[in-house]
Amino acid sequence: INCIDLNENYCTESDKISFNPYHRDCLINDIGDKLDDHEGCSDYWNELSQFLQRCEYKQPTHVKSANRNELKIFSLNVRSLHNNISYFQEEIDTYSNFDILSFNETNCTLNKLPNGITDLILENFYEPIQQDPVRKTGRGGGLTIYINKRVCNPEQIESFRPNFEGDGDLNGEFQFVKIHNCKGFNKTKLLVNVYRSPSRSIDKFTEILDNLLRSLDMHFRKHIVFLN
Repeated sequence: INCIDLNENYCTESDKISFNPYHRDCLINDIGDKLDDHEGCSDYWNELSQFLQRCEYKQPTHVKSANRNELKIFSLNVRSLHNNISYFQEEIDTYSNFDILSFNETNCTLNKLPNGITDLILENFYEPIQQDPVRKTGRGGGLTIYINKRVCNPEQIESFRPNFEGDGDLNGEFQFVKIHNCKGFNKTKLLVNVYRSPSRSIDKFTEILDNLLRSLDMHFRKHIVFLN
């Protein structure tokens, strides 16, 4: 990850300063216990490393407005959407360059907000598609998706729920939104917003995710995007 781009030129010595957790020759990756099958995993690590290096990380303020043939998505673990919504409202010129805003760990239960969904409105975006946390306390979860008004008409946005084993389990939260005729193209976009609490079972989450992926087989003709 390029330090200059992410930290507004804080690292001035070189534009090559970066941290790549999948590059096995980086000294920092020698910290900690080694994998039992380090050599057997080398091809896998190299593939992930090359994929990471092809990513162009940048500050949101450096992102230009999406073209008609692009779908730009901003994804963030927001750690309380209600507490941070004023920031996004103040910086709306920056975030309006994105077509989709996707938030997880919103800690937001709709019927507990003072003014309901009105408290979460962002200029230039449709009313957010909000999903309460699975936990009854309303903390440590929750998912929300905003869709820019330039992406489609409001009637072309559809919340839906596939049938898969493990839906509603505390080990994983999932939100599903379809955008029909996205930016005038016939191909339907399927957004899957995901959150896994770090305190929950990874194995159980993986099992639920596998069931979910199988349930989406019927949507293979759609463009499917997993977020967060």
